[in-house]
Amino acid sequence: MLNHFIRAKGTKRASEIFFKLLFNENAELTFPKENMLRVSDGTWDIKKVLRCKEVGDSESLNLIGQTITQADVPSSLIINEATAIVENVFKFSIGGETITEIILNEDSIDGTFIAGQNITGVDNTDSDVVISCTLMASIATKTLTNDGSYYNPNDTTVITGGGNGAVINIEDVGSGALEEIYVDAGGTGYEIGDTINFNTGTATAQVSVVNGGIAPEDNTTGMSATDHIVLEDETTKGDSYTGNKIVQEANTGSNDITDVRVILGGSYNTLPTLTITSTSGNNASIFAKGSEVGRITKLKTTELGANYGDSPSPPSLALPTYLLLKSRTAGFTIGETITGLDASSSVVTATVVSLDTNTNLLKCSGASGIFTAETQISGGSSGTTATIHHVDQATATATVDVIVDTDGAYIGQDGHISEDSMRIQDSLLYQDYSYIIKVGRSINEWRDTYKKTLHSAGFYFKGEVDITNNVNMRLKNVTGLNSSVTEEILGVIKTIFTTILRRKLGTVDDGTSLRANPLAGVPADLDDSTHNHFTPNTRDVTLKRQYILKSAGGVVKETTAIRSNSTKFGVPVAGPTLKGLSHRMLAQHFATKVSVSDVAGIRLQGTQNTSIDGELNNLSDFGFKLKSSFTIPSEIWQISNDSFDETLATFDSGSIKFDKA
Repeated sequence: MLNHFIRAKGTKRASEIFFKLLFNENAELTFPKENMLRVSDGTWDIKKVLRCKEVGDSESLNLIGQTITQADVPSSLIINEATAIVENVFKFSIGGETITEIILNEDSIDGTFIAGQNITGVDNTDSDVVISCTLMASIATKTLTNDGSYYNPNDTTVITGGGNGAVINIEDVGSGALEEIYVDAGGTGYEIGDTINFNTGTATAQVSVVNGGIAPEDNTTGMSATDHIVLEDETTKGDSYTGNKIVQEANTGSNDITDVRVILGGSYNTLPTLTITSTSGNNASIFAKGSEVGRITKLKTTELGANYGDSPSPPSLALPTYLLLKSRTAGFTIGETITGLDASSSVVTATVVSLDTNTNLLKCSGASGIFTAETQISGGSSGTTATIHHVDQATATATVDVIVDTDGAYIGQDGHISEDSMRIQDSLLYQDYSYIIKVGRSINEWRDTYKKTLHSAGFYFKGEVDITNNVNMRLKNVTGLNSSVTEEILGVIKTIFTTILRRKLGTVDDGTSLRANPLAGVPADLDDSTHNHFTPNTRDVTLKRQYILKSAGGVVKETTAIRSNSTKFGVPVAGPTLKGLSHRMLAQHFATKVSVSDVAGIRLQGTQNTSIDGELNNLSDFGFKLKSSFTIPSEIWQISNDSFDETLATFDSGSIKFDKA
């Protein structure tokens, strides 16, 4: 027994036995390489299927694992014996009819199964019962005869003919360059070189011609109304840009856009939306054209349907119609019928599905023919008209058969970068030589023992704790010393604070008002629907401002006693004070002296004391810096033009004479 265990070193089973013997724990080994992302690692599966209808009381689900047989018809050259082994069976309803789909083993198919013939197989639950089904044809292949333009993934084809229930969609579309940017409305005020903006992609373009080109005279033979007189072919040879129109000089018209040059066509699956960057231009309307944009690259059958061997067979496939328009007068109504012409001028009709005004692309279904470019269409109910600038109708054909291949699907998520369980190789855990042991023990308890006995050299392993049970650790309310818990702790929480106190700060001019009783609280409201316990725009504490006035001399205020009255007053910054007048009365250096008689009529003011304000000043009052209403006398004089000290006359003056008196 021990020898077998040692020989099993490095195997998954040996590790499981190790942890069972050592800890009595079930260990789980996983290999990260199974979840490692590899290029082209996906498994693509295509099935061989046939569809049939049960005959009588047969139960087709019991054909799994059995051989089905189509009997030989001696009188027919094409109906011979055919056999195959059934891998799986599905049943579903199409158009109210129960249909059986049988998945066949591809290597077991022998012979050709024919629609309308019966197949038989032994019931896998009762060997005495024979199950019989009638074969039917399904759509086998889809072939694109023209890939078209402007299509989108998941656009649906219309299948017409015998049979019903099949669904064929567009799976993929290809990209193409923008070949042309055509002008639907020229606008005004544009300049050559104005930039064309694309909402997506890498294309670049500029306005190349404004004010129009040189057009031929009316009724010129062999020319259309939009033709221009152009340069000879070799004239522009070697130019970095293409273009051959002869254009007018600048400012000869309204600067409407005539042509747009595509510098880089880019690569687009759908048409972009265009705008123009211009300093003065407006009201232009331009759209992109690309004949390879949105071309169909693959069709996909999402439902095979049933009875497609019935006449008419094979069915016809009709794809949607996309019309790139110009000169559109208004919008089309969804569901209305439009009328146009084909290449032979025969009438073609279709039903409007949608209109993209950003790209001027009209989608239609059920077209009775193929529209042709440069012909007009009109809406039956809206009355809207437009001209088809470009159309490339996609076409496809189908074949039918009894045994058909599905379009295929991936088995699992291997190789899919979008799969969350897949990882990129990191040369440590996610590599070919690593494994993870998940067991209900810490790796510190078994790492050394495991490495000495079972771990293979050159491998990297990691331990993970296997969580076998989740314990509820929420607090509970104990109801007794030895009793069990009965309720969560939330049930015993008591309200501690029942009054809410607020101290919201505010000012007298911030839009808030002081609460009537700011020191009082309000009862607590624990309802979660309550948003505000206090009246909005109220405050509890008022922040007041302190105003300080400073004079030019830096003295804010002074306190003095005038006539035994103590008073405070500010210092005036202009005009004479009583103290200033006393200096003028006593000083001798002033040109204009102030005498005592000049100030005898001045009355006291500014003491803020009504008992003394307004009385005549005493001589002692002139020692204080009180305001006075006295005006200091001054002398105004003017220099005469003819005086000796005047400075206006100059020596070069010709109007003053020496004998002037």
